[in-house]
Amino acid sequence: MSFLSKIFLGVDLDEEQRRNDEYDRQLAALNQAKLQDGSWSDATFSEAEAHRIASDNKDIAGDVADTFNASIQDSVSSAAAVTKGVLKTPFDFIFGALPWQLWLVAAVALFIYAGGGVFLRGILARR
Repeated sequence: MSFLSKIFLGVDLDEEQRRNDEYDRQLAALNQAKLQDGSWSDATFSEAEAHRIASDNKDIAGDVADTFNASIQDSVSSAAAVTKGVLKTPFDFIFGALPWQLWLVAAVALFIYAGGGVFLRGILARR
């Protein structure tokens, strides 16, 4: 995976994870040294450790994958919304320009023009 991330992202995610872990170990050691030499109180040390643990990224590759998937999802939904809008606009214009009563009269006229009158006459004659 590392060569793929290097090609597509420009960075090696495995190397970034190793670097992050090393920096986290160094920060933990520095925090411990500050506590040992008396520069920090226990409360300050606890607060610093809480911040270090909260900011530590355990899975850089997973975070990149999650962000990529969210980006793809946003792009697809955006493209779908644009496509839906483009396809819907002409129909909204056509059906919104004429009142529904006129559409009903046009549908009845088309039915009669297409032979519906003969069809209805045959059904009504059988009764």
